[in-house]
This record gives sequence, structure tokens and C-alpha cells, in this order.
Amino acid sequence: MEEKTAPAACPYPEEFLSRMREQLGERYESYIETTAQPPVRGIRMNPLKTCGEGGSAALAFPERMAGKAGAPGDLLGPVPWAEYGYELAAESEAGKSVYHAAGCYYLQEPSAMAPAQMLLDALDVLRSSPAPGRHLRVLDLCAAPGGKSTQLAAGLDGRGILVSNEIHPARAKILSENMERMGVRNALVVSESPDTLAQRLEGFFDAALVDAPCSGEGMFRRDPEARAQWSPENVRMCAQRQEAILDAAARMIRPGGVLVYSTCTFAPEEDEGSIARFLERNPDFTCREQKRLWPMEVRGEGHFAALLLRRGDPEGMPMPPMGGWEPCLSPEASGKDGGKSGGKGGGKTGGKAAGKAVGKRQAPGAGKTVTVQAARKCLEEFLGENLKPDTDVTAERLLLFGDSLWQMPQETPTLAGMKVLRCGLQLGSIRGDRLEPAHALALTLSPGDVQRVMDLSEAEAARFVHGESLPAPDASAGWTLVCACGCSLGWGKVSGGILKNHYPKGLRK
Repeated sequence: MEEKTAPAACPYPEEFLSRMREQLGERYESYIETTAQPPVRGIRMNPLKTCGEGGSAALAFPERMAGKAGAPGDLLGPVPWAEYGYELAAESEAGKSVYHAAGCYYLQEPSAMAPAQMLLDALDVLRSSPAPGRHLRVLDLCAAPGGKSTQLAAGLDGRGILVSNEIHPARAKILSENMERMGVRNALVVSESPDTLAQRLEGFFDAALVDAPCSGEGMFRRDPEARAQWSPENVRMCAQRQEAILDAAARMIRPGGVLVYSTCTFAPEEDEGSIARFLERNPDFTCREQKRLWPMEVRGEGHFAALLLRRGDPEGMPMPPMGGWEPCLSPEASGKDGGKSGGKGGGKTGGKAAGKAVGKRQAPGAGKTVTVQAARKCLEEFLGENLKPDTDVTAERLLLFGDSLWQMPQETPTLAGMKVLRCGLQLGSIRGDRLEPAHALALTLSPGDVQRVMDLSEAEAARFVHGESLPAPDASAGWTLVCACGCSLGWGKVSGGILKNHYPKGLRK
């Protein structure tokens, strides 16, 4: 039989194709056929978005989507290896929907859902192993833009702590924005090198995900830049970089913990080879499972993932010191714009001076100092007037940065010296003797959590996201949670029969 070569329209590098021909053998022809097909899209529903009536608005969204958020047939079927994942029609405009702004779902290529699901499955076993009274500690070491971190956060369901790290500041900002949009309340978003984190948090985590920077061969079908940047030299360079990242991650895993390593490349040197070399350098780890998703065998672009277990007794390693619950962080940590509330991504809450405790802080533009005690009082008054008493938002584990008030996750480590963009849930900003609630807080709430709610039609919600005020002749005055079909969108404030718009200007569209 005549050997099939790449289609004439396929711009894949010839050296890559030659290696794939040897790597795949008789499956090579099927792979080549996929290069002429359109890339596969995916969508993952967000179970953190609840309707407040005993069910999840996001999980009901597959049925709702066909009638409201897109054309019928947008959802082509479930992703078999990922809970809440669906294949999405190529022509879908789900990214333009108000439900996307509300964080009901995350647009994510189906194969990319596999590594986080592998870690979540392992966490089901680990949940019984942390010390009594302690929650799980999870790390996403190379987290931007946030697909896998938001998937992990959904699996943690607001409990314990997720540290999502991205070394590149611009990408870390995008990560922070996506964590806010998806209503994640128990995560730190930090921007450090893996080695720096390892020095600070050795043995701290029960589990970690390393979705390593790679040569991106699984991106070729939808990303011309990935094809243009590919070379055998780049594959070798990526493999060397992955070794350093993996070793740093290993140092942060406690004995008995798990580590998932993944890439979106097919290069054995970066996948099975990286695992083999890692195990040689780290004999206290074992590989429990390795998986490959090939684009000619599944509806996805392809991925590699390996599950690693660290041997040992979790009680045999001392834990890093925990942070106090009520520090007032040094304002010099993140520059003049640190601590802004309600903006895109929420602003930095840390920096190289983060964690330095001070007694009080001059509130920007307020002409008076803000103390943790005063901030707590403002928060308690806001909660009493606007939220129902059985919500998860309390005046505990507070952190005050400038005039911005945060609720830190359970198990938060000492933050001194770390570049922190988000430190859990941003509650709001102190304005004189009151708290103005943050957009991030709204996105974590459901209609059942608040005293006043306005559930908008899709057309009205689009106007709200655009920044318009809306008539509210029958609504009671005060802060109001604005929703679209049960999914929280943001804050409005009713006054004189008008819902005044508090949707962040940087997010309006």
C-alpha cells in the first residue's frame, strides 16, 4: 500500500511529520487525516454557579443553552473523560453570551480537561488522608489562563486552598480575572518562579498539577504560531525546562501526596521521557498512571498526563508556618493601584512586601485610617443588611490591604515575600464607615444568599453588562444581586425605583 503523506494544505513541519510517522506507525495515516479537519471546541459547565433553590444553574445550562445562549445544537455531546465537559459546535458564540460573563461555563478544548480531572479523581482518595481538622491544599503551578485551575476549584467546592501560580505577570492577570469570573473563593493567585515557591512552601501541598510549558504539538491544528515556533531544538529546550519545573513541584508535595504532570505535545522526550528522567532524579516518587489522548482517536486536540505518587508518611514532614488570619498588609507591596475593588481582576493584593503586618493603613482618598477592627465592623453591617445569615461569607480570616478587604482561604500559608494578585475572596472596599461590595463577591453568591435579588431576562442582562441602569419600580432600596436566569452577574443598587449599575467599567461590553 502506498504510504500516505500530509495533505498539501497541511503546513506542519516536515521534521515533525517524520518523527510522527515513526512514532505512530500504522496509526500515522489516521493522524494525517485529522490535520485536514477543523479543530474541536469544548465547554465546561461551572458547578460553583448555583441558583439558590437546591440546584445548580450552571448544571441546568446544557438544556437552557439551546434555547437562549446559542443556536440549537451548540452542545454536541459530553466529554467522556471530564465531569461537566461538553463538545461545542464550531459556530457557537457562547463566548459572547451573558452567561459567559456570569461564569456559568469556561470555554476549554476537550483534551485539556483531562489532567485536572485526573487530579480530582486522585483527590477523592486523598480527602480521607489529611490530618484531622485540616483541609486539602492543592497547587496549580503553571496555571494561566485558568482552565485547569477553575476546574480544580470546582472540584474543591470552596473548601481548602488552591494556589494558582503563573510566573508571567500579564498571564497571571488573565488567570486572576478568570478565577474571579468563575466565582472561585478559596484560591490564591500568585506570580512566582517555581523554584521560589518551592523554597517557601516545601512539603505544603497534598496535590499539585504541572501543566508544563511545552512545544505545543497538540495546538498545531488551531494555532499557526505553534507550528511556526516548532523545531527539534525547541523540543529539547522545553524538556530541559520541564525538568526544573517538575523538580520544584516535587519539593512542594508532602509525603503521601500526588502530582499530575501534563503537556499538550506528542513529543516522547517531553512526555514519557520527562517522567522517566524525573523518577530517576526523585526515587521517592512512583508513576501510577500515564495517559495519551490522540486527536485521531478522540474528539479533541490531544494531551498527555501522568499521575505520580510520593511515598512516605504525611506526618513525617514538618509543615511551613501558617499565616495569621488578620494581618494588615503593607501598601507598598503592589504599587499605587494595589487593592482596587471591583475592577478587572481586582488588582494586586501582595508583592515582595506582602505579609508585613502593620496596625493601620491610610485609606486612599478617605482622609482617615482603616483598621481591621473597623473593616470588620463595616463588613458585619453589610452582611446583616444584605446577606442572609446562613451564607459562607463571614467576618473570619480577614485580610486588609489598603482599603480592600479579603477573606482568605482555609489553610492559607504565610504570604511574606510573595507576589500575590488574589488572596481568596475580595469582599469589597472600605469607603468611610461602610463597605462597598466587590464584583468578585457577587459572582460567588446565589439568589438564596441575599436579601434583594433582581433576576433579569437575557436581553435585560445584556443591557446590564453593557453598563446601563434599569427600571426597578417595585424593588426595595439597597444593594441588589443582579442575576440572569439564576446566575449572578454583579451588583446593582436600587434607589428611587432605578437599579443603578455597579458592573465594573473594565468588564462592560
